[in-house]
Amino acid sequence: MIVTGAVQRGKADRWTHVRCSPASALSRLVKLQALEDTLRLKINIVSLFLISAMAAAACSVDPPPTPVPAEPSTTGPAPATYPPRKLPAKAAVEKALLTPSEIGDGYTANPGMAEKNPAAGMNTSLTGCAEAAEDADAVSAHQVYQGGATGPFAVETITATQVDEAIALMRQLRKVRRNCHQFDGQMAGGMKLEITIDDLSITRMGEETVAYRLTATVPGVGAAFYAHLVTARSGGLVVLITVMQMSSPEVAGTEEILRAALAKAKTTLD
Repeated sequence: MIVTGAVQRGKADRWTHVRCSPASALSRLVKLQALEDTLRLKINIVSLFLISAMAAAACSVDPPPTPVPAEPSTTGPAPATYPPRKLPAKAAVEKALLTPSEIGDGYTANPGMAEKNPAAGMNTSLTGCAEAAEDADAVSAHQVYQGGATGPFAVETITATQVDEAIALMRQLRKVRRNCHQFDGQMAGGMKLEITIDDLSITRMGEETVAYRLTATVPGVGAAFYAHLVTARSGGLVVLITVMQMSSPEVAGTEEILRAALAKAKTTLD
């Protein structure tokens, strides 16, 4: 038996009639299903990386996954205390986010991915890596940018807070690699993910910069994702940029995005 059908190719008004056997049609369906499963896996990895990026700068009461020795006490002058400042409104912080075209050619904003919480049901302790205390007064905004169906992806988070709080946050972010150099995560559905965090050398921006390289692998599947997680502080502004893709991102490209994001945040909010 031969099956005749119409297949859409390219533009919506262009159709091509094809003839195929049931076996051929089944083979195509199997390939399409495999492609869909692969894409779904990549999206799940991206979702966990988004949470990793957010969690590194978020508050948490969970302890780090591996106990580490306490830092030795030091004597000396107390850290500077800065006078309180009026924080911007949420709408102003959102306006300071980069536009897709400022991220790079071909990027679009993905508000749906920015709003959902892919961490639900996951068993990962990255939220405790920074050991950051809660900053109830901070004003934050973030956006996810997508460069194609499977990436690259970029995430920007701007946090406006008091200068002392921003300095404390950067200090805590420096503990991420020490506390969570390697750990296992488990996504909803039981899929295991192995994540490694290493230091990343980048050009210093603002008053201080913290940068990491993240690598995620799925045991037995062979899929991998790479990310740069870079943070810069200027006064009470903390800008976090995460760049994620299937191959290791170029450091120069990550620096360019962080430089643009920090400059826009300072111009808009300072």
